[in-house]
Amino acid sequence: MHKGFSAILPVLALALGPVPEGRAEDTAKPAAEKVGIAVLDFDPQNAPASDAAIVTEYVRQALVGRGDFRVVDRKNMSKTLQEQAIQQTGCTSSECAVKLGKVLNVQKMVVGTYGIMEGNFRVLTAQLVDVQTSQIEKSAKEKGFQVSNADEAAESLVAKLFGDAAAPGSSSAATPQPVEGGYSGAAAAAIAPEAAALLASRRSTARSGPVASYLIFYGGTGSAKVDSYNATYSTGDCSTCSALTTEVATWTFSPMTLRNDTPDFGVRFGGWGRVAGGDLDLFYGRRFTTEQTVQMLVTPGEGASNYSGSTLSLTRTDVGLSARYLEITTFGLGGNLLFHSSGRVQFYGGLGLNVMLNRFTSDWIVEDSAKGSLLSRYGPGFGGVLPIGFRFSVAGGFFYVEFREQVVYSFFSSTLNESLMPSSALVTSTFVPEYVKRSLFYNVNQLLGGFGFSF
Repeated sequence: MHKGFSAILPVLALALGPVPEGRAEDTAKPAAEKVGIAVLDFDPQNAPASDAAIVTEYVRQALVGRGDFRVVDRKNMSKTLQEQAIQQTGCTSSECAVKLGKVLNVQKMVVGTYGIMEGNFRVLTAQLVDVQTSQIEKSAKEKGFQVSNADEAAESLVAKLFGDAAAPGSSSAATPQPVEGGYSGAAAAAIAPEAAALLASRRSTARSGPVASYLIFYGGTGSAKVDSYNATYSTGDCSTCSALTTEVATWTFSPMTLRNDTPDFGVRFGGWGRVAGGDLDLFYGRRFTTEQTVQMLVTPGEGASNYSGSTLSLTRTDVGLSARYLEITTFGLGGNLLFHSSGRVQFYGGLGLNVMLNRFTSDWIVEDSAKGSLLSRYGPGFGGVLPIGFRFSVAGGFFYVEFREQVVYSFFSSTLNESLMPSSALVTSTFVPEYVKRSLFYNVNQLLGGFGFSF
């Protein structure tokens, strides 16, 4: 009986079929029966080559995980192509894929691109090419993913190329099985150690998103208002000024309006990350006072109550200014920190700081009455900026529109004789100042527009 039972065991085994809990490799296709496939390095488009290499490896991993392909690994593929003096860089057409596929002795080729559009919008495209027929069997696209989930995008891309269901015998947990010239199992780290190193080196960048550099050329217009224009007058030795000290009086004007003489223009260079960016700003502008009536306050200094028998009193009055009483030409350098939304149209806001060199000129203020020379002085300026705007992508770049407000402080000094107020005699005609210190607080409102390039 024992011998009879032993004899029928093989028959029972065949009748019952395979054990449900059998190993995956028991049902897997032999390596010789698997379809040979190679993945060419994805062509980077406005994207780092290292990121494209990582995505390419993710696609290889996804193909390996399906289990029914003999995937040519990167090392063997590069070695074969080098031996044949063939470059795979830039190979994105079906004709090129067929040529390389024959050299690599595979039946299928995958070629594709990896690009980053404006706003860090990533796009992954791929084509499946039959080497024998030279036909594109299928194409697929993935878009809107991040570096952190690029592996998922690659798996989805492969699923679109070959169908949604995983190939029979595939197992993401299977032990990688190397065969000559390729792989037959899954496991990401096993197929491309060099890609893993690239990925590790970019972890910090992946958290914040890569920064896209840009260059902007812009122009615009605006208006300005001088909140306070102070001129403090001092004298030197004066034999008749017995009761006069050095500080005579401070004349304050407020407010004065200015308008653009020429359009504002400038150049900005910076970087645009996932949620924030910043740039340096080189700019130029020129503004002048219009014909207007302003309020003037005269504050006498200590000892100014007596000047050759005349009295200088605290005075507040309205004074008429002629056009171009004061002109301000500005050369500036600024830095801006910006926070923005995502998408094709990006809204942003931020803050910045400017340093300036201002040139002050006038058609009325006389510095040297003997020579008839008018005011022409340089002085530094410092300002804070609040920019708000939006930009939208177009082919090859983007347009942007921005409103900005600047608050500026500037100062300069002048010497020799001056006729500050052309139509007012608040002091005696014999009053001859020798030194004038001036300071201005003013704000500028601008509407700017420009075109930029990302690189």
